[in-house]
Parts: sequence; structure tokens; C-alpha cells
Amino acid sequence: MAEERLPQVHATLSGAAEGAERREALLYAGLALLLAVLTLLPLWSVRFPPLQDYPNHLWRIHIIQNYHAWGYAQHFRLSLIPLPNLLADVLMTALAGVTSVAVAGKIVLSLALVGLPASVFYLVDAVDPEKRPLGFFAFPLAYNWYFAMGFINFALSLPLALVALGLWWRHRDAARPPVVALAGVLMLVYFAHFVTFLTVALILLCLALVPHPRNSRGEFSGTPSKQPETAAQASGSPRLFRGGRGTPGARRRLWGVVAALAPTGLAYAALLLLMRWSPTERAEMPLIFYYHSLRGRLRQVIEVFLTYSPAREYIIGRLVLFLGTVLLAAGIADLIKKRNGLIAWLPAPIAALVLVYALPVGSPAGDYYTYQRTFIVLLLTALPLLRCPRRETARLALVTTLVALTVWRTAVVFDDYRRLDRIAHAYHAVLMEIPPGQRIYPLTFAQVEPFGRVEPFRHFWAYYHLARGGISPYAFTLVFTPIKYHRLLPRPTAPGRPCPAVDVYQPYILTVGPGIYRPEEYAACGQRRAVRVGPLSFYARPAPAQRVPLRYDVEFHTYYDYLVGYGMLKPAQAAVVHGPRYRMIAAADRAHLYVRLPVLGSRDQ
Repeated sequence: MAEERLPQVHATLSGAAEGAERREALLYAGLALLLAVLTLLPLWSVRFPPLQDYPNHLWRIHIIQNYHAWGYAQHFRLSLIPLPNLLADVLMTALAGVTSVAVAGKIVLSLALVGLPASVFYLVDAVDPEKRPLGFFAFPLAYNWYFAMGFINFALSLPLALVALGLWWRHRDAARPPVVALAGVLMLVYFAHFVTFLTVALILLCLALVPHPRNSRGEFSGTPSKQPETAAQASGSPRLFRGGRGTPGARRRLWGVVAALAPTGLAYAALLLLMRWSPTERAEMPLIFYYHSLRGRLRQVIEVFLTYSPAREYIIGRLVLFLGTVLLAAGIADLIKKRNGLIAWLPAPIAALVLVYALPVGSPAGDYYTYQRTFIVLLLTALPLLRCPRRETARLALVTTLVALTVWRTAVVFDDYRRLDRIAHAYHAVLMEIPPGQRIYPLTFAQVEPFGRVEPFRHFWAYYHLARGGISPYAFTLVFTPIKYHRLLPRPTAPGRPCPAVDVYQPYILTVGPGIYRPEEYAACGQRRAVRVGPLSFYARPAPAQRVPLRYDVEFHTYYDYLVGYGMLKPAQAAVVHGPRYRMIAAADRAHLYVRLPVLGSRDQ
């Protein structure tokens, strides 16, 4: 009699468990939706989002839209080559066709903000569905340093990268893996940001080379099956590439990754050939890479949280890192003790960690903050390794803690955005004192307020160009941008220095080939060549560099009619604006506007 009731009891318990899991999933979905709306509030509550590089991106979209109407064609040329780091430009240009550039920019920023936690939930669910609550770790990371710096393409690349990793992991041992879909997502990652694509490619290759679990119980594809071995299985072939019953094995997974990466790799190879042989698209900068010290890289652990209010954000960041570190230590202990299937995910954060300590800071021909960008990939890929409580009360306590930290973090961001927006309105009023279509030079004043690790008004001058056209020398026209200057406009120079000012301040420089300067010229900049291997030369700076005063030459004075900036004048700038050539005509808060005196005289007449 009791044996007859066992199936009924089992069915009842199974139904109750499914019901509890369904209720938990609905609760998490509702909380995630509310937090997503809350995350968007600071962005849409202000007119001028205080992201450092963001205004310059908006100006680039404005140039593309009004290339012929505003006279930009005489200063810029458009590149029709499908470059990496182009996704944000394509999205904003398309959206700006039906709305304003400012609204288009906010929509793209919203996609980045909401896409990050959504993709983290997708990745965690793909790796281990029982760890879904860990997805809430993404919300306190949404307004990170990279987003505050205005790295729009990079912010878009992170959700796409996590989707690519989750898609591959979910179908890694399928009889017909979605290679075409994965190749499409990887192509989007490439068009969003090239560094993110390289990081994801390395992670996928590392994951494909290790044994993987073939079911939810953690059995490895490389572990012996309980079924008797056939003669072919006992032939002694490497178990790593053989795989378990019904699984394609590591070799098949590796070829699947290679097939998914191949279209993007071929596209980049074709791009390099085109840029090499095209007289208009050839990169002008040689291969030079800047490196930071190991100590400088270690600081990234906490600085990913620091934007405008370091004191408050430091506390929040420490709490998030402490909670994550405790759960990570417990999760690693579980991996060592139980050797469950999640150990196959361990190469993902390890590969990202290697890149954090191997990649350069950047290059004059491309992006800066290269290794810093891989650090957040390390944090996000480590999330599936964290231990997630199994008891319902403990899981709810974890989610409640993360929700509270998200609300606190968002409140801090909201307060910062509102405060900075009031300053931005005053600065914008000063910019509107300039007549339309003028040549202006933005002075990079020293900050007089503790804005943290972000300078929200460094590129704010670009809002003048959005409203009234004109030209200035600091539009973003790197190798991977769709616009380039026909001729570089006058800029300050470093007197008596053969190398650019940026080279003077780098602790380490690696050149491939002859470089820009001879070794004795680098020596004049304080750099000493430490190692030379074939075409590679490695320079090190033995002592901290002193700041080099910039020189504003005659061409500079005769070209720019207006100087704008926010903050406190640097000595070289003070010599210019307080000299006989310029006069201040407007100021508000700490924003300043100077006009060249002949122009002022013509306006008075």
C-alpha cells in the first residue's frame, strides 16, 4: 500500500518544487524590471548626461548627419569602411533620423544600462540556472567608471559579449550548435568594440579546450562513462578530445568556436589590407603601445566603482566587492571539494585576468584604457563561480542586500547627475554667447571641484557645435571612427620636446619597427631603452615625469576666435587668455569664454 502511494508523493513534491521555482522566477523578474526602471531615472532626469566623452560622440553624429549642410565637408572626410567600434554611431545615426541627436544618444545609453544586467542574468542562467540571484550583482555595476567616461561603444559591447558567452555555453555540446547565431553576435561585438571582441575570442578558445559537463549533475564529458567501453573507446585516444557519450568533445567545440570567429576574423583581415593600400584610410600612426606599472593595474579593483563621488561610491564598492569576494571564495572551495561541472567555466575569468595584466594602456593610433576595459569583463565572467545559497530565505536575503545596494548606488548617481546638470546649464548658457559657425578652442582647465575620476566637462564644448556648427580641433577622429580631419587644426605643442606630450608621461613604451623617434630623442623625453629584440624596442622611464608646459604658438593665436573651458586656468593658458590677444566676455559658475580682440572689435562695430 505504501509502495503504491510513493509515486503520488513524489509527484506532489515535484509539483510543489516547480511551483516554488516558478514563484521565485516571477519575483526575480519583477524586481529586475523595477531596478531597470530605477537605473534609467538618473539618465532621463537631466538634459546633459555628465559623461566625459559623450558630447564628443554626439558631435560626431551631428557631423555625419549635417556633413554637407553645415560646411563640415571642408574640414572632415567620411569613411565608408565598416570599421570596428562603429555600433554606437550606426545606432545613434539611425535613431537621429526620427528624433533629435540628444534623444538618440540617451536611447543608446539606455540600451547599455539595461542590457548589462539582462545579459548577466542570461549568462548566469546559461552556466547554472540555480544561481539566477547572482544576476542582481550587475545592477550596482551599471553606472561604472567606463560608462561615466562616455565609452559608449564599449558599454554596448559588454552585454553582447556576455550573450555570446552564454549562447556558446548553453549549446556547447549540442549536435548542431548555433554557429551562425554565435557568429552574428560576435560580429556585433566586433562592431561595438574591438578590445571586447579580442577578450571574448580568447575566452571562447580557452573554454573550448577544457573538458565540459555533459549534464546538470556535473558529469564531465571527459570522465569515464558507467557503460562498458567499446574497443574504439579503449584505443587510448586522449580523453580530453574524445568527449563523453552523446557529446562532440573538445575538438568539435574548438572547431565550432573557430567557425564562429572566422567571419569576423576575415572581415578584420580585409580591413587591414584595405587600410594598408588605401591612401585615404591608411593609419598614420606607427605601432606604439603604452604600459602602466603592476601597482597601477591593481588599483582597478576598486576604481571601477568610482565616478563623481568617490567617498560615497568607495563605501558601496567595498560592500559589493566584500560580498562578492566571500561568495567567490565559497564557490571556489566548492569547486575544489566537489569538482562539479562549473570548474569548466574557470578558464573564462582566468583568461580575462591574464589580459588585465598583459594588455597595454593604449596606443596613439587607437583606444586608451585598454587593459582597464578587460577588468570589468573579469568581474562579470567571475559571477557564475560565486556560491549561491540554496535555502529560500538565504537566497532572498542575498537578493534583498543587492537590491538595497542598487537603490543606494542609484540614489548617489541621481544626486550627482542633478548637481552636475545645474552646472552644465550654466556652462551651456556661456557657450550660447558665441555666434554661429565660429572656430573655438577648448581649454582643458585644471579641475577645481572633486569630480572624482571623471571630468564631466572636458568635452562639454561640443554642445556648442551641436547647436551652432563651427569647428574645433578635438573631434574624435581616431583610426576606428567614421570621420577624419582633412588637415589637423592647430594645437598646443610641448616646447623643446621631440615627442608628443602623451609620450612624456608614460611609464613604459613598446615600439614595433622604427617608431616615430630615434633612441636619443626618446632619451630627451626621459625614456631609456631597456630591451631590444628585433623590431621590438621597450623603453622605461626611470623617474616620474615632470609636467611639460604647453606652448600656444602664433598659428594658434591667429586661428581660434574663441576659447572656452571650465575650471581653473593652467599657467600656460593663463599667459594666453590674460595676454593682449584675448579677453573674457562671459562667465558663469566656473565656465569661461574668451574672444580674440580683433574679433571683439569687429563685433562692436
